[in-house]
Amino acid sequence: DIGVTIADPQLSGQPLIAMSQGFQVLSGYQTHELTGRNLRICDQSADAETMFDLRNSCKTGASFTGMFEGRRKSGENCLTLLNMLGLSVAEDIVTGEEVWFLIGLHADVSNLEEEEGGIPVDELSAFNQSATEIRNRLIDTFAWMAIEGAMAFRANQKGVATGAWRLLPRPKWRNGMTTQSTPYPASPSLDADVETLSSFHVSLTSSSQNSSRKASPSR
Repeated sequence: DIGVTIADPQLSGQPLIAMSQGFQVLSGYQTHELTGRNLRICDQSADAETMFDLRNSCKTGASFTGMFEGRRKSGENCLTLLNMLGLSVAEDIVTGEEVWFLIGLHADVSNLEEEEGGIPVDELSAFNQSATEIRNRLIDTFAWMAIEGAMAFRANQKGVATGAWRLLPRPKWRNGMTTQSTPYPASPSLDADVETLSSFHVSLTSSSQNSSRKASPSR
């Protein structure tokens, strides 16, 4: 399964403010159970270096890819690949600072074999390449869902100001990656657009199975 999460790093704990249906399936939690929580709800764990890089990404919006052992709501263990990157969508009129959000792409790789020492290089490369293509294709959908999610979440929180934002001419990824983005759409649908992620999952699984078949004689 594939899922998308959007978190607000401007707020304490980087709460989730939007997610796709795919992430609800992956985690076993429904939207109302996830909104306002962070990914720790999935009891994710990884090695110290991965966790350090993840915390840095949460603070700065820097690009991050890592594998995590987690647990679904049902208690079932799972293995997921997470690709995360900050997306700037507006400027705070008062402070002049960029308003940005954390966009996470999650792939369930529980059925894939992990090589000793980390993620197989070919699988990691395929994942990152697909994540880049997805981000380019859905940047406006991600941006609008982040804005709508942030406004709705903040409006329901006592003592949390929504702020005054000026939308950027184009949303932009915080790693400097450029896209052929069009102006913000009027009514995007994350759940509909994110169906394009399925092609990545099929290709990743096929690649892994082929690699395993080729490697089996030498074991």
